[in-house]
Order: sequence, then C-alpha cells, then structure tokens
Amino acid sequence: MNLLQKASDLLNEFIRVRERIGRNLNLILVCDAASGHLILLLQGWQGKKFIHKTLLHWEVQNEQLWIWHRGVDYDFTSDFQKYNIAASSIKYGFLSEEERKLSATSHAS
Repeated sequence: MNLLQKASDLLNEFIRVRERIGRNLNLILVCDAASGHLILLLQGWQGKKFIHKTLLHWEVQNEQLWIWHRGVDYDFTSDFQKYNIAASSIKYGFLSEEERKLSATSHAS
C-alpha cells in the first residue's frame, strides 16, 4: 500500500470515529490522488452560522507526508504507527526549516 493510500485510510478512520461532531456539522475528506493532496474540511451549520473550515492539509510527495496545516487538537503519532507511516517520512511544512530540524532532532532522541 502506498503512502497516499495509508494517509487516506488513516483520515477516513479519523472521520468514522468522529462521524458527526455536531448535529449539523460534517467532516469531509477531499483526496486528489493526481497531486497527492488530502484536505479535511469541517462543514455545516452551528446554530444560524454556516461553517466551512479547513482542518487539515496533507500532501504526499516523494514518499514523504507533508503536513501543511494542522487545525485540530489531536496527536496523530499513534495513528501514523498503526498505519506503518514512518516518523522519518513525516515533514511539518507549517514549521520553518529551522524548526523542522529541531523537531526532527527531538523525535530522534
């Protein structure tokens, strides 16, 4: 199974576990296999207010999983392990290059 499929399966399970996070709110996964992008959206109504928000934006390129946006308070570490996504293949694109180096060093310890 390739990395894009693993990441897609992981996010689909994340959605199944949280099927409906509110009575009128839904989680929607958009996967573009051609470009390797996965986007998780929150959409629906909260009272009289319409919500349309990007929660996650991941991209698979060169067998690396780039996390461009993380708008959820959830640690995917155990999920990455469960789906055999190596920590060394995960890159945090929302961090500066210097911060990514520090993050990689702290994960190696």
